[in-house]
Amino acid sequence: QNTDLNAIGYVPDLNQTVCRRCFRLKHYGDVSVIKKDEVVLKDLLTQLKKVEGTFVLLIDLLNYDVRILDMMETHFKDRPVILVITKSDLLPRTLSREKIKRMVNLSLADRKLDHLAVAVTSVKSKASIINLKHMIAKTRGDLIFIGMANAGKSSLINALTDSKILTVSPFPHTTLKLNRIDYENRTLIDTPGFKLQGYLESMSLKDAKKYTVMKPLKAKTYQLTDPQTFVIAPFLSLTVTPKEELSVTFYLADTCPLHRSGKNAQSYLENHLPELAAEGAEIRYNKLDERSDLVFSGIGWMSVKGQAESIIIKTRLKQEITLRKALL
Repeated sequence: QNTDLNAIGYVPDLNQTVCRRCFRLKHYGDVSVIKKDEVVLKDLLTQLKKVEGTFVLLIDLLNYDVRILDMMETHFKDRPVILVITKSDLLPRTLSREKIKRMVNLSLADRKLDHLAVAVTSVKSKASIINLKHMIAKTRGDLIFIGMANAGKSSLINALTDSKILTVSPFPHTTLKLNRIDYENRTLIDTPGFKLQGYLESMSLKDAKKYTVMKPLKAKTYQLTDPQTFVIAPFLSLTVTPKEELSVTFYLADTCPLHRSGKNAQSYLENHLPELAAEGAEIRYNKLDERSDLVFSGIGWMSVKGQAESIIIKTRLKQEITLRKALL
C-alpha cells in the first residue's frame, strides 16, 4: 500500500516488490522499524485455524519453551505436525542428531499431538534441508510454518526454496503477516512468531542481543560441595544447596552475564541488583536431580548432575521459570 506511511506494507511506488520496512531491515539492519506489539496472538490464532494443511512446528532447542506445546495441544491437537528442531549448529558439538531426536520424542511422550516426524535442521547444513524436503514430500496440502518468534521460520523457508524471498533478520518480530510462497505445486505459509520469549520481552533489541546465542554453545560447569548462588543479571538469582557433591551446568550465550557467589550473595544482590533483592518472588524446588532441566525462558537452561537438596530462585518474572525433562 502507498497511502499510509505508518501502516504495514508501505511503499512509495506500488511497482516495488519490498516495502520500506523490509528494505531497511534487509539493507541497513535498521531494527528501529521493529515494534514488539504489532502481532496480536489472539488474531494470529484465529487466522491459523482457518488455514488447512500440515503444520511445520519449529522449535529452537536453545529456547525450548514447553508452553508452545501447551498451545498446540489447546488449539491444534488434531492437526498433523512435522516437528523441526532449528539452529542445530548452535547446540553443543557433542550432541548428535539422533540423540536430539530421542530427547524430543521423549519430551512428547505424554503429549496429545499428532506429530508425523522429527527433523533436526540447520540452514547451514544442506543435508538437513534435503532430509526435511523428503519429509515434506510425504505430506499433502499446504505447509504452515509456525513457532516462537526468532525460531527461524523465514530462514528455513528461504533454504527450502533456495531463495531470499522472505525478509530475515537476527531479531524477533520481523514477520508481521501470513506470507504465501509457491513451492512444487503447493504453498508454504510463513507466519509471525508467537512472542519474543520470556525475560527478553521487556528489553530493547540491542540489549537483548547480549543474551542471544550466536556461536555453538559451550557448557559452563561448576562443582559444588556447599550452597552456592548464581546470578544471571539482571533477571534472577539461583541458590543451589547440594545433598551430596554435585555439578551444575549452565547453557547460556557466552556474552550472558553469569556471576557465582558464596556467602556474600545477598550483599551482592543488594549492591548490584537492588530491585531483584527487594522485589523478587521466590521459587523453591526440592530434591532436584539430573532428570530435569530448569529453563530460563528466552535465555537458556541449567542442568544438575547428582542431587540437590533444594534450589531457590529469586526473580521478578516467576512465570518465566519452567521445569522440563532433561534434554542432555
